[in-house]
Amino acid sequence: MENTHVGNTLKTRNGPHWRLWLALVVLVLLALGAIYLWKVWSERQLNAHYEATQQTVLQRSQQALTQQTIELLRFSTIPLTWAIRRELMADNLEQINAYFLELIREPYVRQITLIRPDGMILLSTNKKLEGQRIETAFPPELLDVTKPEVGQDAQGNIRIAQPVMGLNQKLGLLVVSYAGDSIQQKMSTIRAAGTPPPG
Repeated sequence: MENTHVGNTLKTRNGPHWRLWLALVVLVLLALGAIYLWKVWSERQLNAHYEATQQTVLQRSQQALTQQTIELLRFSTIPLTWAIRRELMADNLEQINAYFLELIREPYVRQITLIRPDGMILLSTNKKLEGQRIETAFPPELLDVTKPEVGQDAQGNIRIAQPVMGLNQKLGLLVVSYAGDSIQQKMSTIRAAGTPPPG
């Protein structure tokens, strides 16, 4: 009797039902594996898309912040130009020099220079430049500036050239250089923290 039972068991394992169940289990396992692989692939694609989008947004915000900073720096030279104009008209170079010495103490200001219309450097926080021609420190075409111009010097500093205008003539040219690398570092600190760092 035992032999009959063993024979029946062998027949059921080798029968068509066993193969059907085995095929069904293999198909289910293959389907689960395919679903898992698709999920992993789609997550990687989504992460890659998210990182690319995040990088694009970060670059655009950095460009906007840099542009806004440059505009604020340009705007900040306007009142200084007005004060210099007033003192130039009064021939008060000592007061202009006092303005320069006070402003150069700011951590992001690298150099302030006042150039006469003929190209001679009248005053500068770099005293070695005083009495020199514009070509010794700046591109000579800056003398032709009729409105505020923003540029960069060889050291990567942000340079703002602002004409000092009298009532009917050009009195001089104000050139203020800001430390570009320090400003970029400060902006990256602000972006990283999400808020301005303390003082």
